[in-house]
Amino acid sequence: MCSPPSGRGYRTTNSGLVPRATVISTPHGMQLVTQLDILDQLNRIQSRTLVHVGELDPVTPVDAAQEIIEALPPGIGRLEILADAGHFAWLDTPDRYWPVIIDFVTSCSRS
Repeated sequence: MCSPPSGRGYRTTNSGLVPRATVISTPHGMQLVTQLDILDQLNRIQSRTLVHVGELDPVTPVDAAQEIIEALPPGIGRLEILADAGHFAWLDTPDRYWPVIIDFVTSCSRS
C-alpha cells in the first residue's frame, strides 16, 4: 500500500493530512483537467520522454500513462511504473523514484 503523502503540498487539519489548495483541487479546476485531451498532439514531441507514474495513481492511472506512451513517436517514450506509489510518487517512495529520474537524465546526456 502507498505510504501517506507528506511534504510541502500537504497541510495538517483536524481531519488529518489534506492537499494544499491548488487550481485542480477546486471543482472548476478539476473539470478543466478532466476535459484536457492532448493525445493527438503528443506525436509532435521529438525528444526522449519519460512517463513515470505510480501504480496506484488515481489522477494518471497506468492505463492513461500507456496511452501517452503509445501516442508518442515510436522509440522515444519510456514508461516506468512505480509499485506502491500514488500520484506523488516522489513523496511515496523517493528511494525508488529518484534513481529512475537520474538514470533517465544521465542516459539522455550520453546519447
